[in-house]
Amino acid sequence: MSAWESLPWSKQVEALFRQHAEKVYRCAVRGLDGDIDQAKDVVQQVFLAVCKKYIADFQDKTDDHQEAMIMTITHRRVIDYWRDVSRTRETLCGELEGFDQPREELAAVPTSGTTRSDRIAEDGQLKRFWESLTRDLTRMEYRVALMSWEMGLSAEAIANALNTSVPAVTTHRSRARRKIQAALTQQRAWERGGDI
Repeated sequence: MSAWESLPWSKQVEALFRQHAEKVYRCAVRGLDGDIDQAKDVVQQVFLAVCKKYIADFQDKTDDHQEAMIMTITHRRVIDYWRDVSRTRETLCGELEGFDQPREELAAVPTSGTTRSDRIAEDGQLKRFWESLTRDLTRMEYRVALMSWEMGLSAEAIANALNTSVPAVTTHRSRARRKIQAALTQQRAWERGGDI
C-alpha cells in the first residue's frame, strides 16, 4: 500500500478530481491566457490543496460547497500566477507585442458547457466573437474583465489581487466593456451583411 492509498480520504479526493478537474483546467486555461502547461500545474496545485485541506474544508460538506471551494482555490491560484508574472515579466513591445495577448488555445479548450464562458467554444458565432475580443483587449483589460464578470470579484478585490488601484480597475473594466460593445456592433453589422 502506497502512502497515498493509506490516507483515509484518498478515494474521496480522487472522486473530486474526476468530477472537477476538467472545470478547473478550463478555468485555468482561460485565466492564464491559454497557457496549457501552466493550467495543468494549476490543476495539480488545486488538488494538492484539496488533499491537504480535505478534513477541514471538504469532508462531510455538500457537493455545491465542495465545488465552490475548489473553484475558489482555482481562482486564487490563477491570481497568484498573475502576481508572480507581474513581478518578473518584461513588457513586450514592437513586433513582439502580439505575444503579450491572450492565446488562440483558448478556443481549443475542451468543454462540457457549465459556465458562461464555456459556451464560447460550443457556438461558432461566440467563438469568432471571442477570438476578436482576445485580440482587442489588453492583458490587464482581459484579466479585469475575467475577474469581474467570470469570477464575480469586486473592484476592490481585483485591485488588491492585481496590485493596482480601484480607479485603475474601473478604467480597465470600462475600456473592456467599450471594446466588447464595439466588437458586438461589428459582429451584428457583419451578420446583417453590412460594412464592417
